[in-house]
Amino acid sequence: MSLNPDSLAAKVIVFKVLKSAKSSDHWETVNEWVVKIDPDSLSAKPMTDDLGREGWSDQSLRYNYRIKGLVEKGWTVPESIINTFNNLNKIIGNNKEPSSLKEALSICRSEWSKLLCKENDLKNLSYKNRKVKRGLVGKVSLGRSDRPFCFIIAKCEQSYFCYKSDLPPDITDGNEVTFDAIPSFDKKKNKESWKASNIRHCT
Repeated sequence: MSLNPDSLAAKVIVFKVLKSAKSSDHWETVNEWVVKIDPDSLSAKPMTDDLGREGWSDQSLRYNYRIKGLVEKGWTVPESIINTFNNLNKIIGNNKEPSSLKEALSICRSEWSKLLCKENDLKNLSYKNRKVKRGLVGKVSLGRSDRPFCFIIAKCEQSYFCYKSDLPPDITDGNEVTFDAIPSFDKKKNKESWKASNIRHCT
């Protein structure tokens, strides 16, 4: 490597050393050599065999050597990751190993979809359990004129989202209003929020 070979030659040399070191359980050598090649310089496209079946990409193979080397030399895996692995093993059960990256991604997407549905169910349950806040008072902050929404800043400094079309017609920036707040969910911030409704002038 001191001769600064071109990228293709460097890749061939590094992978030959890694393969040999791994087969001999020389993990210190794996850890020493795996960092000699930048993963961003490697192809992320899966390699194919003579039958057209997809395998690992050069980039994935390099990451695999890196992770395996760290684990074998005593790198501790966080308990949360171990628990995730165990849960995935329970989900997969006795199913055979995916034959390709495409199949593995398909299995992952399927499980992620199931988890997202459960998460949305929990959000909806939480949403339904919150009660409407009535008779709040705050000042209108119209913001930019080209946006269809604005906020009402309550006396407690909490802001409540609302559409400008829900405001009384003669409202101007800074006007004080009375309103109710209904439970909502901010998809952009992925958290519970409130939406102002029944907005009216303070009497």
